[in-house]
Amino acid sequence: MVQTEHRAMADISYLRDEVGLKSTAIDWERLLTINYRAYRPRGCSVIDVGAHHGMHSRRFLRYLRPRHLVLVEPVPEMAEGLRREFRRRPEVEVRQVALGEKSQQTSFVVNDGYLGESGLLEWRFPRTDGPIRSIDVTMETLDDWNLPFAVEFMKVNVQGCEVDVLRGGRTFLRKDRPIVSVEYGAQGYTAYGCDAMTLYHFAIDNDYAVADLFGNIIDQDEWPLVVDTYYWDYILLPAEMVAATADRRARIRHAALRSATHPHPHIERWRKRLRR
Repeated sequence: MVQTEHRAMADISYLRDEVGLKSTAIDWERLLTINYRAYRPRGCSVIDVGAHHGMHSRRFLRYLRPRHLVLVEPVPEMAEGLRREFRRRPEVEVRQVALGEKSQQTSFVVNDGYLGESGLLEWRFPRTDGPIRSIDVTMETLDDWNLPFAVEFMKVNVQGCEVDVLRGGRTFLRKDRPIVSVEYGAQGYTAYGCDAMTLYHFAIDNDYAVADLFGNIIDQDEWPLVVDTYYWDYILLPAEMVAATADRRARIRHAALRSATHPHPHIERWRKRLRR
């Protein structure tokens, strides 16, 4: 059995200082995929908050084969695209709403040049100078939904509004205890009145541990050193699962470090075949 715990800052130092890898050279979406494939079995139920163009929605269907997959996407064009793509998948439901801390009608800023950076507030560092427009959307909360099934994994990527989504789902989190992946960086969270400690405090108050995509549990002393240092993606792991997932997290760390340092796995596979 593999149960050795490592420190998040040690892995950051290794990748950044010893290997010389810039954060932008790592495929963090692939690392996130490694995580949910390791944490959750096939047939689980999943919510994809901020489904955008459906990249992780497709991966959920391929790797987790969920019984239920709820896609949350408020941008009409993207929601319609998701409906078309998954129209023959009865396990998929597309909800064209925003999620937040309270239910209301609100405005939503659409970045037509880069739809993935659309959000309740204008993104401070857009990747494009394309046109920006405001639309009216319905905001709901996770606690409003009262889904007829238990959710085991939830991805939340909503351009800084992640904590508000979680605050609107305290009862849901307490009842279902899903594993949650979140994106959390100063460029996003400061626009919503959060600081570096907000996510961590929310997690602890709701009996969750915070892990990185390398399987490391981040404690309260290490969190200020980690947040905004090298990556934005984290896993909120129910506290009662920390000990039971030690082996899985060790395997995640091995796979994630290999993925980070071998950015072209298909090339590596062919090299191995040619050496046979």
